[in-house]
Amino acid sequence: RVFGGKTKKKLRYLDLSVNSLSGELPLDLTSGKHLNFLYLDKNKLTGVIPKEWAYFKNERNVKAVYLGNNLLTGSIPSTWSNMTGLYNLQIHKNRFTEVVPQEICDLLNNGELRELKTDCNICNCASETERLCKYCLDGDND
Repeated sequence: RVFGGKTKKKLRYLDLSVNSLSGELPLDLTSGKHLNFLYLDKNKLTGVIPKEWAYFKNERNVKAVYLGNNLLTGSIPSTWSNMTGLYNLQIHKNRFTEVVPQEICDLLNNGELRELKTDCNICNCASETERLCKYCLDGDND
């Protein structure tokens, strides 16, 4: 367990960016009742997004999830579309093999999700008039 007891219950903002963290994502990290901002970008985290992360305990109040610049694989949970307060999702520079789920694209279409930063090869989000992955990255852009 990463956090327990009162710490996890009151945690709203967690920034562990650029800490050379390695290994898999902790299973219980998304179970805090008040977590709004989660920054784990620019580390060496590996593996898939755990099934325990499919539902954030506080999903309607999560505002930002930064997982970019790691070594994560697999796919983004389609259930993250339940995070209706999410305005920033950064998942670029990983090793994801599945395209961004349509449910996440729908959040972009509806204007709820304002920024999706991802690699272009996994983003097929589009509306009738434009590609919605305005922030997709090719190459070494940050």
